Amino acid sequence: MIYLAQPYSDQNKAIMERRYQQGMEAVARIVDQKHIIYSPIVHCHAVAVKYKLPRDADWWMAYNLEFLRLADEMWILRLEGWECSRGVNAEIIAAEAMQKPIRHVDCTNNFVIISDPVPRPHPFQLG
Repeated sequence: MIYLAQPYSDQNKAIMERRYQQGMEAVARIVDQKHIIYSPIVHCHAVAVKYKLPRDADWWMAYNLEFLRLADEMWILRLEGWECSRGVNAEIIAAEAMQKPIRHVDCTNNFVIISDPVPRPHPFQLG
């Protein structure tokens, strides 16, 4: 199974909605290529909105890391802001600690582009 990390949290709810929509599109394209994938954003956004659950990375992190533990590898959806996302950075650190391969994904122009695994150590640090 693939765990899909992506930026999500923002003060602007419209940005969060756009990132959710972009995540759904990526999941659809990846599933269409016959991959088994779990996206915490795609799978939990509607629940969080409807039932007024917190939508920040800190609140969801323990929940998300359980799914990351079950995954064979982690893919990072390279949306605007992914490099400085606290949630994505925490997921990268956790994936490295779990020795999971990490790949980068771009979904543009109806194509899914998947990188080779990123060499360790990864340059991100939580600050």
